[in-house]
Amino acid sequence: MFPILVLIALLAVGQISTGSAPAKDEGVLRIGPGITPPKIKIKRAPNYSREAEKARIQGTCILDIVIDEQGMPTNISVLSPIGFGLDEKAVEAVSTWRFKPATKDDKPVKVEATVEVNFRFLGAYFDAKTERKRAEFNVLVSNLDKQPNRKPTDKQMETIRKLAEAKYAPGEFLLGLWELSGDNAPKNERDGLALLKSAAGKNYAPAIFFLGKMQMAGALVPKNADEGLMQIKDAAILGNANAQELLGSKYQFGNGVERDIEKAKRYFRLCAASGTPECQLSLAKLLLSEPDRTEPQFLQGIAWLRLAAGHGSTEAKKLADVEAAHLDEGQKKWVSRLEQQLEQPRR
Repeated sequence: MFPILVLIALLAVGQISTGSAPAKDEGVLRIGPGITPPKIKIKRAPNYSREAEKARIQGTCILDIVIDEQGMPTNISVLSPIGFGLDEKAVEAVSTWRFKPATKDDKPVKVEATVEVNFRFLGAYFDAKTERKRAEFNVLVSNLDKQPNRKPTDKQMETIRKLAEAKYAPGEFLLGLWELSGDNAPKNERDGLALLKSAAGKNYAPAIFFLGKMQMAGALVPKNADEGLMQIKDAAILGNANAQELLGSKYQFGNGVERDIEKAKRYFRLCAASGTPECQLSLAKLLLSEPDRTEPQFLQGIAWLRLAAGHGSTEAKKLADVEAAHLDEGQKKWVSRLEQQLEQPRR
């Protein structure tokens, strides 16, 4: 029997385009007039991750890289992720690529570029148009994070408006937020609210969550706490980590709902599994504070602490270090196995 990856016949294609993110240091140039762009000399196709292969995930991972004077890819970062371990596979593959370096005045120079790594299954349907919109939006947001005050350029504003006009829900949501607040776009509460409602109508969880919070507060819409709570629950079901964390907190402390620790743990577990360190820490605390906790609950709590610590939570690290002192070798191995099982691949 042939390995499944051979039967799947993975296609991976890389291409270079001009990067729009800020240069990483003064020695890095942008591809433009007077600069001969780099060319790929050696290219290795990435492997599929086990999780993505199982879920039949397809998509385009876009990476921001610096190609140095020797044609080596450096400073690789993800602009538009796919999840399910494919982003790591893309970085791993591109790090082995070799380029004919860019030149200026016939001398090799260091340049920034954007690389696309496409993951496809031969013969499987793929919505390239939607994927292009997704990648375009993700690159725009990644670049905004690097710009002073996250202020979009005129070109970026044009891009987000086109995405919104094309009824792409994330584009509608972002432009709607800008118009509601007056940030980055002329303030227009009516049009901004309409864009949010349009995105929510496409089951875009962040828009549903935001509208739910507005309805609970009575901001720009009639106040209806019950209806707002239902919208936040809908957003949580659709995978919105902010909604899951908010509901976990509400049920933990009885804020606007009847206090229910089991429901709190259920919602925290959802966003903890998606890699949200705040949820991992909150869930760990609930598990470890159980009055009649079992050994599996105790070890799972420590595993969540270690996962949160791995995502940068200093409080989780301190708690994990204290609890780890009480573990024997068998328990330490169990916690390590749990760490690998508890977080789910991101999409």
